[in-house]
Amino acid sequence: MNLYIPRMHHLVHCPVRPKILFCAGLLFLCARLPAQSQPVEAVKIQLDPQMVVSHIAPDFIGFGYESSAVAQTNYFSGKNATLVKLYRNLSTNGLIRIGGNVSDRTKYDPRGISVVNSQRAVTVINRTNLENLGGFVRATGWRVMWGLNLSTGTKEEAVTEAVAVASALGGQLQSFQIGNEVEGIPRLKHHYDTYHAFYLDFKSGIRSVLTNAPFSGPDSVGNWIWITNFASNESGDIKFLTHHYYRGGAGDSATTLEKLLTHDDHWDKRLEQLQQLSQDCGVPYRINEVNSFSGGGKPGVSDVFGSALWALDYMFILAAHGCAGINLQTDINHLAWISYYSPIVHEATGYCTNHGCGADTR
Repeated sequence: MNLYIPRMHHLVHCPVRPKILFCAGLLFLCARLPAQSQPVEAVKIQLDPQMVVSHIAPDFIGFGYESSAVAQTNYFSGKNATLVKLYRNLSTNGLIRIGGNVSDRTKYDPRGISVVNSQRAVTVINRTNLENLGGFVRATGWRVMWGLNLSTGTKEEAVTEAVAVASALGGQLQSFQIGNEVEGIPRLKHHYDTYHAFYLDFKSGIRSVLTNAPFSGPDSVGNWIWITNFASNESGDIKFLTHHYYRGGAGDSATTLEKLLTHDDHWDKRLEQLQQLSQDCGVPYRINEVNSFSGGGKPGVSDVFGSALWALDYMFILAAHGCAGINLQTDINHLAWISYYSPIVHEATGYCTNHGCGADTR
């Protein structure tokens, strides 16, 4: 698919191919127009299918989950007909990212009892959980980017988990990530060289048993030095350069819908940097964790229609900057309740149900 640029004109010309983008473009424009108290002149749009800003990858759209989502009983499962249908209606080529803060405390125990926890405790994933996820992605056609525990896990544990994930997912495995928001991991002492040494050690261990294991990274929250260093070191051996983005923090008093809908010029500059870096090193970049406000979002801001319009606007911005895809964060967050910004809300199991988080009442 190509991203077409609409032109203001006296006639509306909408060929069959870009009709969906045309309709989405109307929503995009409406979301960005200021409220008017007086009638305004009607705007007519003509699409120019010859003017292409960017090519949109088949797996551009995606969702992001904390690792705890996989530990939920019967959520990611080929038998979950409702969720399978939802995903297939969206696309048959999307990408699911499993990771987040919870991955820093996640353990794989093939015969253990699955446990859903917040980032403060250990989440346990077993073989059945992985087999269910495998059934789900085969039923939907989506693939998975899987995050391994670099913060509190060992290389040996990562190797065991990677083998189990690869076995369960087969061809639906897109890549592994080693660590989450790696520049903030305490044991790395904020030193890139220390992180990269750990990364190479984990990667070599995994490759010793999975010769063709694919990787992405660095899964950064925004440290530009770490991103450029990683691109320089690993560009010949990664599928995606990955970066996270939130408009702000949910606990900030300035977290308002007005702020969310105000264009973030600073982020435009970062996207320009990422686009150039991607071109220079020959590796596509993906914003693989993103939503309105971190910390689970803010009620009355992250769960209203304006936030949905922001997400649509944001997808256009990414596509216009040559981004290879987006993973909108959803489901149980690192604090163990379903975020206010979640595109998908369901009756959660495990930690939330047992601890009365309220996730199954919203």
